[in-house]
Amino acid sequence: MVNNKIVSMTRNRQRAHHNINNIKQNNISTSFHRQQLIDSQYSLNEETKYFETELNGYLFSFLHIEGINEFSFPFPLQKINYFLLQQLIFSRLIILLFQCTINFVMRDSPTDAFKGINRPENNEGSSFDLFIYSILGGLTTWDARHFLHIAEFGYIWESSLAFFPLFPISLKILGGFLNLFIGNWVSLFSSMLIAGTLLNNVLFVINGMLLFRLTLFLNGGNIKESILAVYLHCWYIFFNFLRCL
Repeated sequence: MVNNKIVSMTRNRQRAHHNINNIKQNNISTSFHRQQLIDSQYSLNEETKYFETELNGYLFSFLHIEGINEFSFPFPLQKINYFLLQQLIFSRLIILLFQCTINFVMRDSPTDAFKGINRPENNEGSSFDLFIYSILGGLTTWDARHFLHIAEFGYIWESSLAFFPLFPISLKILGGFLNLFIGNWVSLFSSMLIAGTLLNNVLFVINGMLLFRLTLFLNGGNIKESILAVYLHCWYIFFNFLRCL
């Protein structure tokens, strides 16, 4: 229905432009044609106002972006945002399922350079701790080990100074808050692992939506190009581990 309105209004605008050009080219001086020119210009102005109002109402009801060419959108932007949001969430579920499966069938590569507390599988943890680590342990490799260690014990080793404190602080706060509710069953490490996984995936979705909005603004409203930019964003790899901030 929206597309039909846009097509109809576009045709009316083209017809009004055609009438104005014909009158100007013929150099008409009669009062009848002067009035016809005035009517055509008035009709064009009214059609333009109505056209922009309809587009702002239908296409920008969910996400309004200043500076974008409104006439480049063929269908409501709300549906596009909803579709992209579904794709981003679905991709997170696929990644979590994939890493969980790989974590069961493959051993982690050795990280001998890490100096810190041993991993939960080498300690006497509860059965819940071991279960959580068996599911999310694949997200704790490489830099994630440093972030988790800093969050739990602070900057003990000189090698830890290479990592900024915002993400460990976030893990400490969110993990500590979550541990208030589940601390009787799991350790602080497991609470921070759960909190970090949730934080990373929420930030991933927000980042994807903001990137879509930014790309729309920069490319003049090319939806396909903007969605493709979200799909191919190379820095998404950092959201797959506990290392995004």
